[in-house]
Amino acid sequence: MGKAKSSKSDGSNVPQKHLHSRLSFLHQAATLLANANSKATSAETDGDPIAEALSVPMRNAQGFLESTRLLTHLRGVSRKSQIRLAPKMKHTLCKGCECLLIAGRTSSGMTVNPSKNGNKPWAETFEVRCNRCGTVKRFPVGAKRQGHRAVEGSDQRGENEYQL
Repeated sequence: MGKAKSSKSDGSNVPQKHLHSRLSFLHQAATLLANANSKATSAETDGDPIAEALSVPMRNAQGFLESTRLLTHLRGVSRKSQIRLAPKMKHTLCKGCECLLIAGRTSSGMTVNPSKNGNKPWAETFEVRCNRCGTVKRFPVGAKRQGHRAVEGSDQRGENEYQL
């Protein structure tokens, strides 16, 4: 007798689970380093404006460098192991400089309608611009997602396909 198969909804059957957890850890660590440095510097200076002015840029720069290094490592691990990153995780990464896109700090976002006079509501996009390298990411706003194409082996065949 073989083992009883568990249901697929419990998540224990994820292939290469150790790599998924490694990618998740790298993203969480990069997010923590990028966010924690700005909060920690204001608490350490004890209200001294000169010390605050001198320490903030250096510590923030060090945290962002470490964060970028971790995110570069994250992208390399995902490419080498051929694991797709989750869309929410990909939306927080800059394609150009591989830094973390934090709204208001490392990126700026605005809604843009490139259609003539803004007449087409389905053409609205949310643009996120990286403040470091200037790369722009565009996400559709309010548009319905398109359905998936039929698989090659399905019963629907085109006119020009030959049948053996």
